[in-house]
Amino acid sequence: MFFKNIRNGDNADVEEGKTSQHSVTPASVEIPDGGYGWVVVFANFLLFISTWGSNTSYAIYLADYLRNDTFSGATKLDYGAIGGLTFGAGVLFAHLINFLIGKFGFKQVMFVGMLVQFAGVFIASYATKLWHLYLTQGVLQGFGLALLFMPGFTIIPQWFKRKRVLALGLVSSGSGSGLLFNLGMQKVLERFGYKWALRTQSFICLFLNIIVLILMKSRSKHIKPSYKIYDKVIFQSFGMWMAALYQFLAILGYIAILYCLSSFTQSLGYTPFQGSLVSSMVSLGAFFGRPLFGFLGDKFGPVHMGIISSMLSALFSLALWIPARNLAAAVAFALVAGAICGTIWVIFGALAVRVVGMQRFQMGLALGLVVLSTGSITGPVITISLTTGGAANPKQYQHPAIFVGVCYFVSGIVLIVLRAWLIARDEIALSDGDYLKEGEMDIHISVPPSKVIANLMRIKGPRKT
Repeated sequence: MFFKNIRNGDNADVEEGKTSQHSVTPASVEIPDGGYGWVVVFANFLLFISTWGSNTSYAIYLADYLRNDTFSGATKLDYGAIGGLTFGAGVLFAHLINFLIGKFGFKQVMFVGMLVQFAGVFIASYATKLWHLYLTQGVLQGFGLALLFMPGFTIIPQWFKRKRVLALGLVSSGSGSGLLFNLGMQKVLERFGYKWALRTQSFICLFLNIIVLILMKSRSKHIKPSYKIYDKVIFQSFGMWMAALYQFLAILGYIAILYCLSSFTQSLGYTPFQGSLVSSMVSLGAFFGRPLFGFLGDKFGPVHMGIISSMLSALFSLALWIPARNLAAAVAFALVAGAICGTIWVIFGALAVRVVGMQRFQMGLALGLVVLSTGSITGPVITISLTTGGAANPKQYQHPAIFVGVCYFVSGIVLIVLRAWLIARDEIALSDGDYLKEGEMDIHISVPPSKVIANLMRIKGPRKT
């Protein structure tokens, strides 16, 4: 039954890929705002557990590789690059993945991603040379995550409108399962070694992904999204590039926190298990913080919540991380960082819909993911290269903390500019009589820079941002 569902359950989506260029106005599309959409939210929640949640456990592998010099000749930059590839190697090809979804169907693409992710993590347990680890835990796992994540994540906005940001927050809180992966895999690693930890992780993810494939359901036949590899309108949209720049800067900061806290805690003189405990607190914070930001995003607008979360992330990175000198302080920062710093996964999906509309959402998301991949690949390398001193130096991670703070502060500034652009575009649409209730076709409107500047300090616009 499972394989029949994979082969036949998504045939409509293949046909949708062929007819996705037909014009559909937002007003003509009914969004359920619930119903089976909550099952889709649960499926995506499990998907976040098996992808980004499991990937947070790389922090304990990273610490183990560095501590034991597992692969001869490998440097800390090598291990940082592998972690970056896991995040970014696959999503770099987001536009191609989007095309494959339209060509073959989203479940077929996810099925391949499930097998690729399993192969990458499982085969990594047999790696004996550094380049083996690059290909398996880095590249293969990265492609598996992307082939799973993009088809599943793009379905959520099809089911929700008024509760869209809340749904994205609930889904992305699934990465909070990193708490279980960090603590669980750390115990397996300590008792049986990193190889068995990798094998255990691969089978857990495989089991979860099978459930995801059974439950997932698309509404693409109603939305008729674009599955093109290239969309000129998207690439010429100032607003979309601002949203992508926000994502780039935010992911630089988030990955630095995600991958560094375990080794940072050990640099203070604590044990590897205590390091994994602190790292897992990021996941615990995300589990509670992301749904809250999703709820507030629906109430006050995703851009506003993105600005608030970026500025708070910058503040706490400088005020809590730099002076942290004991386990309690490290745990406190990890919890706050998890609740606030990772809201990029909550905000960006809603931002993309707000900027480019439902039909072009997948194209907008693809552009954002390509930009995100550059930050994901380079972020760990930059962060690790900024560390100074020996393993027990309490100031070792001061420069990475400053780097994180600057990234989040600038990302907040970018969102302020994007907010001004959206307000200006809304006003032009309204004055031209082209104002739609959802405003999802306003992407064609040209916004003069002078109007953007004039709205930078605007308190309230004609539409929720």
